[in-house]
Amino acid sequence: GLKMQTNRLMSFTQKFVIDEWRAFCILGFDVTESGLSPEYIRIYIKPYDGRLDQEVRSHARTVTKLLEKGDALDSIAEDHTKESIVGNILHYVKNNMEDIIACKQTEKEVKLSTDPYRKIK
Repeated sequence: GLKMQTNRLMSFTQKFVIDEWRAFCILGFDVTESGLSPEYIRIYIKPYDGRLDQEVRSHARTVTKLLEKGDALDSIAEDHTKESIVGNILHYVKNNMEDIIACKQTEKEVKLSTDPYRKIK
């Protein structure tokens, strides 16, 4: 028979404003002896845009598969440029992992841009 696995995943949500889009990133972590390890990422875009939404979702699924396979978030982030929404979020998450886990940042929206020449103040 099927054994029910106890769900030890914890998830955190972070809000972003990327270019003119609002993005919600849900990060799932597995609770291990050595701490939390990222297991999956889901990203939702508002306002809804079919093409972009599809792109971001399939992109996030690919990242999730890599995480499930055991790849480190850091190395996955390094493979992505900040010129994509998912790449932007991955870099942000990588650089702010402790704060995200400590839920320090969920109150304010994080502003990002996919334009490499635009510096955000």
